[in-house]
Amino acid sequence: MPAYLARTFLAVAPCSASVFSVPLRDFLQPRTENVQLRECLKQSHIRTKWAGLPWNLRSFIFPVFNENETDWLQEVEDLSSASEDETHEDQELDLRTRNCWGLTANILHDVAEVIYHGKESVVGEEDLIWSLHNHGQIHTKERTDFEKRLINNTKGSMFSEVIPQEEFGHLKQIYR
Repeated sequence: MPAYLARTFLAVAPCSASVFSVPLRDFLQPRTENVQLRECLKQSHIRTKWAGLPWNLRSFIFPVFNENETDWLQEVEDLSSASEDETHEDQELDLRTRNCWGLTANILHDVAEVIYHGKESVVGEEDLIWSLHNHGQIHTKERTDFEKRLINNTKGSMFSEVIPQEEFGHLKQIYR
């Protein structure tokens, strides 16, 4: 899997941090009429722009207690979700739910696209990460003023401030 860029300017290589069982098909978006959600209770997808590039904001809500989960997996203590407060009591559904959102949701969506739609490759944000790094960004733990503006979603901040126009145009084509 390629690396992805979090909106906090972290370059992330996908790895397992939490283990739970849900149908991979439930991560497909947009869902076609003939494909019903199997265990996902709610999902959302907003296609927006971040600093001049298209950006996906996804969220998938699953029940924490899943009768379809294998016995051995029910006994695995899920420390990552509990510590990050990604599970909560859903007032609307009146049950404990797990929210898979952001970068994790995008990665699982891409995996589902490869498996179910035969997508030949997953793009991730490696080209954007390389361009930013090549032009003086994401070098250290200390954030540049530019990075801080993008993390805070400051109006008018654009990747083209640090990435040359021709290269930025190429990135726009990749991520359209």
